[in-house]
Amino acid sequence: MDWTRRTFLTTSCASALSLGLGLFPRRSFGNIGPGRVAGVRRGPRGVTLTLELAHGPFPCEGQPYLDATTVVFIPHYYRIPTTERVDVVVYLHEHNTTAAEALVDHEVREQLFASGQNAILCVPQGPVNASDSSGGKLDSENGLAHFITEVVQTLQQRSITGELGDTAIPTGASPGAVVLSAAGGGYRAV
Repeated sequence: MDWTRRTFLTTSCASALSLGLGLFPRRSFGNIGPGRVAGVRRGPRGVTLTLELAHGPFPCEGQPYLDATTVVFIPHYYRIPTTERVDVVVYLHEHNTTAAEALVDHEVREQLFASGQNAILCVPQGPVNASDSSGGKLDSENGLAHFITEVVQTLQQRSITGELGDTAIPTGASPGAVVLSAAGGGYRAV
């Protein structure tokens, strides 16, 4: 990856989070209900979870895509702030790939980790290996808010808090600042 681009993305993320851009009203969407944790993997930089979410971009009525996957990365240095607001970076991947491939190809985990920002990373599955810029449910009214709320509520499940250790999200936490980032086809959804 080009260090100029990495520096730009890291600086943009840090600036946006420090300004509180995209701050969600506290508990504005109530209890949406948690999704399903399909996988947990520890790495040198933190924990990567594979979630299946009802409020992820897909499946979506009128769209042929059925993959409900969202990949979430929590850096090992992450700690819930005293405000109990979870800051989130959402990365929407480009055309003709998957969320898992984009995570590796664009080193998005590494960028968040290098930034040192106290935030989690969400990479929702967009159109799988397609030249399609649809955001699915994210294109609907409150779609992003419902998605982020479900991510936070899923991370609060007791079944995974032991896996997350010090990075666990407590039950009272709610979404905080949200930074949107995209490549290629993800730009339209942003």
